[in-house]
Amino acid sequence: MHRLPAEDYLKLLLRLVGGLCLLALISLWMPRSWVEAGHRWLGWGEFPDAPVAEYLARSVSALSVFYGGLLVVLSFDVRRYVVLIRYQAVAIMVLSACGLIVGRQAGLPLWFVGGDMAACWAYCVPMLVLSGRVERGRA
Repeated sequence: MHRLPAEDYLKLLLRLVGGLCLLALISLWMPRSWVEAGHRWLGWGEFPDAPVAEYLARSVSALSVFYGGLLVVLSFDVRRYVVLIRYQAVAIMVLSACGLIVGRQAGLPLWFVGGDMAACWAYCVPMLVLSGRVERGRA
């Protein structure tokens, strides 16, 4: 049985997560009524009328698209970009842990902020392991 090297698994993981993040293009451009419906569906009541609320929601989507594109670009030369791959994985893990804390302080439910953090760690830990193998030449 042929086993894929760590480099190939890392490329696949980067492209999979990057592709999922690129789907945020939908939420970047979807009608405000969809944002409002999603907010109600989550049980959070009415979406705030303040323009800054919509701006921030769209900005998060835009950053997700940027991040997805970055992961896809990094996937094309994982040996060359291994330091950046490791950096972004650690940064996402730290920032998602911070998001858990500030999200709870803001009153968001644990299932939401905890789920976000868990999802980030679920793909970043394997990225760290695989990038470490690539860096050590065990790919």
